[in-house]
Amino acid sequence: MVTPAFFTVAAEFFSGAIEERDKINTEVIDAIDQTALSWGVKVLRYEIKDITPPVAVKEAMEAQMTAERQKRANIATSEGLRQSMINQSEGEKQKQINEA
Repeated sequence: MVTPAFFTVAAEFFSGAIEERDKINTEVIDAIDQTALSWGVKVLRYEIKDITPPVAVKEAMEAQMTAERQKRANIATSEGLRQSMINQSEGEKQKQINEA
């Protein structure tokens, strides 16, 4: 069972991993530059593009995204129902005015 605390830890892990990516990239560029210097090669850019999370973290992130989507869907449904009730009420009010 995945707990809310696990979501928090997973989110912190990945925000930290993403923030660390720039630091890691800089360190890798420096290391490659030192090695390639004797060849006359200058490394301008190196980027880590893919971080593969552990299965449990990936599942937790997917569950969080699903919960967020469900939350937005519930809000949209609620707003739609509210607007529908307002429209019906206004229609009834207009009907009473017209009948008077």
